[in-house]
Amino acid sequence: LTIAHMKKSKFSYIENECGVRINGCYESIVPVLPTPELATLLHISAKDPIIRMQTQAIDEHHQPIDYSILYTNMFEFQVKYYLPRQTASGLPASKTGQ
Repeated sequence: LTIAHMKKSKFSYIENECGVRINGCYESIVPVLPTPELATLLHISAKDPIIRMQTQAIDEHHQPIDYSILYTNMFEFQVKYYLPRQTASGLPASKTGQ
């Protein structure tokens, strides 16, 4: 794994060059108060909350293949989701005409 791989996608490297199939990723996102060192790195006050993201990717055999702890400025953090609506039949609404 090189810096060039990390600038693109480490997961692409894991799957395409290492032949490991990624099954999914567990994520935990919580607000915390930063240590003085983290506050300095994020250019905020140590009294300002930050976001701590803990992730663990697993392979198709449910073995951990990646573990990360990331910190971000709470005032710059943004999450966007698209959640398709499911009908009673379990099909997406667009497939049933609803």
